[in-house]
Amino acid sequence: MSSTRLEECQEPDSATLQGVVLPSLANLCSVVERLKALGNHASIKTVVGERSSFTIEAASDAANLSASYDGLEVEPSSSMGDARECEVELEVKNFGKALFAHQILPDQVLCCKARLIFSCETRVHN
Repeated sequence: MSSTRLEECQEPDSATLQGVVLPSLANLCSVVERLKALGNHASIKTVVGERSSFTIEAASDAANLSASYDGLEVEPSSSMGDARECEVELEVKNFGKALFAHQILPDQVLCCKARLIFSCETRVHN
């Protein structure tokens, strides 16, 4: 990312973000390891609403692989209006590195969209 583009990005205010609480990061690490065999890129699609979901998918000429997690908790919980969707393309290798946060045993990891970034925020409570 260029330095100009990086300056446009700001860390979101986590108190106001709404996102989907991700499933076990160890489970996601396992899925990402399998996606690496299909190529360098994958897509993540998150739906925040009454039926929140998180899907990660990769494809090659020979095969498609996806994992979908439905009925996920939304934080902070509030009455949702219409469902909101967000989809991003990412490098599987770098996303796999980010998932190693499971080693610090977070209580929650939120996946949310904020301005120019798609962020996974780890929350650890003492």
